[in-house]
Amino acid sequence: MKNERVNVLVGNTPEKSVVYQIAERQKEILLNYYSHVFMGGEKGGCINLVHKYGVDVVGSRNVFIFHFDPYDFRHEIPMSELESYLSLFNIVICLNRKQQYFCNIRNIRNTLIPHGSDYECKRFLGFNNIEKPVVILACDYYRGNVKGEDYFFALSRIMSDHLTFMIVGKGWSECKVKTSTVNIMNVDSYTELKKYFNDADIVFIGSRYEAGPASFPDAVNSNKYIMSTPVGMVLDNFIEGESGFFIRFDLAEDASNLHVVIKKIKDNISPKYITRYIGWSEQIKEIVGVLNEEFC
Repeated sequence: MKNERVNVLVGNTPEKSVVYQIAERQKEILLNYYSHVFMGGEKGGCINLVHKYGVDVVGSRNVFIFHFDPYDFRHEIPMSELESYLSLFNIVICLNRKQQYFCNIRNIRNTLIPHGSDYECKRFLGFNNIEKPVVILACDYYRGNVKGEDYFFALSRIMSDHLTFMIVGKGWSECKVKTSTVNIMNVDSYTELKKYFNDADIVFIGSRYEAGPASFPDAVNSNKYIMSTPVGMVLDNFIEGESGFFIRFDLAEDASNLHVVIKKIKDNISPKYITRYIGWSEQIKEIVGVLNEEFC
């Protein structure tokens, strides 16, 4: 397989998007296994790893990386069209069991390989901010309250005496909502984001739809509590009350649950999850195993 040509395809995905960054990282790690790895452009004789719905399926060796919730109506993709498209691939790599269910009931060949993590699993050493824990929304800005930032702002207004609220990511200078109860940090790279992420004690995930999100494995492996909507990979690896709490979108109830988490932090009680996540290199190794099985 070393001499195989692998083409990582992202279509018109913006270069600064999370999907593009994941694909780019995948390309770099794949060079450890294949002598020729391209980021689009190559046509003939390649194994194609497709990260974007709608990219033309070329040749006979194609794998789709499923980066979105198939039930997310915002994509405006009819279920029948999505089924037809995914059926063109030799195999679909799902990030979560909800995607697997979508594929299984339609007899679409698939396997489950969740996102990797930048954080090694380490022994819990305590929290960073016992007196006033930090809760972070770590994501890029998308118009339309895509990441649940409106509710994050609302929570901050009633909980800012007990928690430090922080948003970190690209594009937040475009956000029209301004509040003194949330610190907003615009960063250009994931390396910069991690500096703030490392200091957080609680990770907020407020999206209505997700495949991952990419911040979740990092939160798990770095022993952070989660306040999240029931989405994507979170549903597969979450213990209510032990990992944190699912968001109810009821300010009184969610504030009460945050107080429970705050007490756990002050008592230095670590969160519990069903499992931990492998690193990105190991995740790519699993993908390579799929390619070997499919195409050798």
